[in-house]
Amino acid sequence: MVSGYDDQWSVQAEKALVAAGIKRRNAHFLSAHVEVRVAAMMIATGRKEMVVTIIISRARTTVPTSDARRRCRRAIR
Repeated sequence: MVSGYDDQWSVQAEKALVAAGIKRRNAHFLSAHVEVRVAAMMIATGRKEMVVTIIISRARTTVPTSDARRRCRRAIR
């Protein structure tokens, strides 16, 4: 699984986040995150444990701007 929105787990994650009271625009943003998609997959498949290894590619790594960090914090409130 790679970062970004997909038609399977992102959609399920977004629906679950909205059902939990997260604003739709925030749910859409969060559902592109691998961790959130893995959680949606675990819920849908009944898995209780899973090991997730996150590999950061140097070619794709950027330093988040203060604006990006602020948007992320706002989305998870």
